[in-house]
Amino acid sequence: MRLFNALAPMSDDNIKDVIMPAVIYQNPPEQLVAYYARHVYTLAEETVHVQISNAQFAADPTGYHILWGTNELAVNGKLANWDITPHLRQIRCPVLVLRGENDQATERVVSPLLSHISDCRAVTIPHSSHNRMKKISRPASQR
Repeated sequence: MRLFNALAPMSDDNIKDVIMPAVIYQNPPEQLVAYYARHVYTLAEETVHVQISNAQFAADPTGYHILWGTNELAVNGKLANWDITPHLRQIRCPVLVLRGENDQATERVVSPLLSHISDCRAVTIPHSSHNRMKKISRPASQR
């Protein structure tokens, strides 16, 4: 909690009243369900790791809301102006960026990685969203 207080010092009432429109995550409206189904994962097919993450956010979504913001579909919290682009040149190891065709990590998100990391390439997985690797049920050698 100290980290979150340092990021956005506020009273508990502010956290509850300003940041916590988190009901959206417990009973997602149709827009959010449609967005997740296309760009992240299908809610009906939540894997265990996603369920655990969602449970952690539900138990204490304060940090998520401070960093991401109160809108699931657009960053409007502390991360909205966070830019690591100048530091990407410091990466010296090979980088492979995997993204799904329907991923919210769009070309606009991936292009700074490709242009600022010296040994970087990107692969787009067709007909896929953000968490494609969690939908693969068996190793490649068995497919």
